[in-house]
Amino acid sequence: MIDGIRHNIPFLSSLMMHERWRSARLSTGFIAEEYEGGFVAQEPTGDLAHLLAVVATLVDHIGNERKRKISGQLRNGAPVQFARERVCMLGDQRFDVSLESQGEALIVRFSDGDNRAHRVSSDWRPGDLVFEGDVDGHQVFVQTRPIFNGFELSHQGVSVAARVYTVARRSLWP
Repeated sequence: MIDGIRHNIPFLSSLMMHERWRSARLSTGFIAEEYEGGFVAQEPTGDLAHLLAVVATLVDHIGNERKRKISGQLRNGAPVQFARERVCMLGDQRFDVSLESQGEALIVRFSDGDNRAHRVSSDWRPGDLVFEGDVDGHQVFVQTRPIFNGFELSHQGVSVAARVYTVARRSLWP
């Protein structure tokens, strides 16, 4: 695969979120001291992981909506239907989610015990480098880069491969 020039936005974002940077306790050795061995983008955890799972789910949904409009997919005159239950993988983290359309927005509900639901909307389109959208009433910006079967998402100094899959149903065949 040929890839474009990479950049240091995840590093700069990590730098801006670093407590020592924010408190202005800097020195000429700051980067060497705090990023010993070089910068490695961390995978998201907690609320940030849920936020990126919501964004990944909407990005995947938008791509699926676009694919549904491709001609020749109609079966017996009925439009192609996609399952509403999905699995969102952020690196090795698994999030089971269900989708529900609400006008121009999507409700993404997590089934991880407390059944959290998030309302997300965006004008993002495949090919856009930055996801700009609304998640639960907050404006969110996430860098997106297509990868095989998904996207690399970068936000607040973390970067993760995001892939969304339809939940496999048991076969009717023995």
